[in-house]
This record gives sequence, C-alpha cells and structure tokens, in this order.
Amino acid sequence: MKHIETTTNRKKMINFRKIKQDFSNAILAQGKDLYAQNVIRSAKILELSSQKIKVSALVEGQYENAYECEFEIDSIESELIDSTCDCSYSFDCQHLAAALLYLEKNLEQMMVSYSKGEEFALDSHDEDEREHLERVLDQAKAAAAEIDSRKLDEQLLKEYNHAANILTNSPFFCPREKWIEEEAQLGLVLSEPLSPKNKKPLIDLSIVLRLSFRSKPLFVTDVRAFLDAIKHEEPQQLGGKRLLLTLAARLSNEVRGSRRASC
Repeated sequence: MKHIETTTNRKKMINFRKIKQDFSNAILAQGKDLYAQNVIRSAKILELSSQKIKVSALVEGQYENAYECEFEIDSIESELIDSTCDCSYSFDCQHLAAALLYLEKNLEQMMVSYSKGEEFALDSHDEDEREHLERVLDQAKAAAAEIDSRKLDEQLLKEYNHAANILTNSPFFCPREKWIEEEAQLGLVLSEPLSPKNKKPLIDLSIVLRLSFRSKPLFVTDVRAFLDAIKHEEPQQLGGKRLLLTLAARLSNEVRGSRRASC
C-alpha cells in the first residue's frame, strides 16, 4: 500500500505524461532510445519549490560528445517553462527528452539528494512554503527508501537464482544417473553438391547415427559439439533423448547416464 500511495503523490506533484506532449513523437522516441542506453552522465535538481522544479543534466551524444541540458517545470500546471540544450537542434531535442525520462524515473532520489545539498535551506522559505517542502520531501524520502529496498530485493533474488543454477548444474550436487547401455552405429555420408561451372567440385561430409529407439538415421547437425562430447565423455541431447556416447573400445564396467550408446 505504501508504494501505491507514494506513486500517487508523485503523480500529483508532476504529471509527466502531460509534459511529454510538448515533444514530437519522433523526438520522444529518440529520447527513449537514448535513455535506454544509459546516456545520462549526471543529473541534479538546481531549484525546488511548491511552484516549480529546475533540473540540470549532462547527456552523452554521438562521437563522444556530451550536451548540457537544463529545463524548468511548472509543477502546478505540469508544463515546461523553459528548456535549453547546447546541441545544434533548434527546439526541444532528444537529449532533453532523455533527461526528462530520467527525472521521471529518479525524481524521489534526486529530491532527497537535493535536500542534502548545501544550496538547499528550508529557513530561506516562508512558513507555508517550508511546510509544503517538508511534506513533499518526507514523501520523497519514503518513496526513495522503498525503491532502494525493492532494488536490493531484486538484486538478492537475481544472485540467488544465479547461485541456484550453478549448484543445480554442478556434478557434485547432481545424483548419479543410471545409464542403459545400448549399441549405436555411426556412419559417414559423402555427397557431391552441385558446383558452379569452372570451379572444383566440393564434397559434403555428414555424420549419421543408427539408434535403437529410432527407425530412421539421425543426422548430426553440430559435428564439433558431437565429437567434443564423445572425446570428453559428456552427455548430449540427440533425437530428443539424453545420450552418453563412447567408443566401444573405451567402454567401462561402470554405466554413467540415463542412456549409454557405444559406437
């Protein structure tokens, strides 16, 4: 419930959907692409009051360029009051759009950082303004703490899943499989495909297997992986079954898989 409340308060402060309407669809799409590429080097709030918020951002561009963007938002009407970027674009550009998207995503954290800066002082505002800012900053701190907690939970879950996958695939933790020993026949198929005139003919070499559970021969598509698995005596997936293929001369008394075929 706390997340829903802080999100609602945040939307009441600034309606980002309304502000985005000031950008053309093409520029907004380019800004989304830039934001997805993590091109925002830095961003901070320069001014904050009950009526407006002023933001500065440094955005990476092409050819290792970086552009300084500044924009001011009327937080009551949710409108851009002023915006500048030192790129060559004449109107609101993709760099400003990317910076606006960054502000939408990180508003609470940026407000908390601004409140800790030397340039911010509640004493410089009148009583009504001070009470408003205190309330807004308290909401921002609560929302930022919740976001950080959620990110930590997501990171811990990601690390847990990664560790679980490693342990699941580790031979040390896997139970020893019971293999059924069967014979398989390996064959080589030589074919001469059609070659362009005045060129030497090419020969295709294919590996096929005759397996007891298949009525038709099985063509091996990945020859390198197939041979490596035989060399290192590792199971592989062939014909919809997990097989451990070994050379007949190297068969041992111990059978080590769900199905073992000797070639």
